[in-house]
Amino acid sequence: MRESLVFFGAGASFGSEPTARTPPLGGALFAELAAFAPGTWGALPPPWPASFAADFESAMASFIASGGFGGPLQWDMADYFLSQFVTTRESAYVALLQALKHDISRYSFASLNYETMLFQACPLAGLRASDMPVCLPHGNAQLCCVGISATAGVSYSGGVSTSGTVRVFSDMRDFNREKAANVFPPVMSYFEPSKFTVSCVNFIEEQREQFAARASSADVIAIVGARVHPSDRHIWEPLAATPARITYVSGPAAATEFERWASREGRSKDNAVPKYFLDGLEDLVACLS
Repeated sequence: MRESLVFFGAGASFGSEPTARTPPLGGALFAELAAFAPGTWGALPPPWPASFAADFESAMASFIASGGFGGPLQWDMADYFLSQFVTTRESAYVALLQALKHDISRYSFASLNYETMLFQACPLAGLRASDMPVCLPHGNAQLCCVGISATAGVSYSGGVSTSGTVRVFSDMRDFNREKAANVFPPVMSYFEPSKFTVSCVNFIEEQREQFAARASSADVIAIVGARVHPSDRHIWEPLAATPARITYVSGPAAATEFERWASREGRSKDNAVPKYFLDGLEDLVACLS
């Protein structure tokens, strides 16, 4: 039986809704976080606001390297992604899952997104969560690390990471209780070049290994809205090595970047479709069916 991997990046969620609010891309993320969390992101002193607005990933790496305490920032980033975005029945995620659900066991899914729009789409498409295994190489805002905690007043910096088991927050009340009691944040990699992870790094390592295995065994891979980012070696090295034919659906600029990457990697059979998620649905279904 043919196996297919469907892989979503930030551009997928950004382009998933015709009218409803969607998460920003990286260039607009800091302004959104500063407005949402004025006590943390909005209170960063100069030069950090300008640095984050110019290049979020580089600024985060510099902030952590300088000894900055990332815990409160990660908690408020998770709060933002978990509370601000609601998937509707018009979502491209819903439409794609409905098109695939008749043979859903053929497909595996992976997402780099911290929000939960893909997960919200599952019941709207008539699927159970158990029908749709999702690999999360960078974690997700809904994931809590069980087995490690520290109360307010404790801080950490640099390369501190912890291990434990993962559970899903049951709702926002559960999230807020944990946020009030624990300085260690949800299981989300820092949004910086190395994607360093503080909480449940063992889970993140397992997810990255799982992604590599799925990429290796797939016959077909569809990538939606994930910019080519070679520093994410745990993503782009498995994709470069996969024997699968990749169909890449994203905006024109990102599609051109993907074509250059595919050429450098000697991947002549991959197909770049310069369309955003909603407009590229037919192309996605055609390559996956």
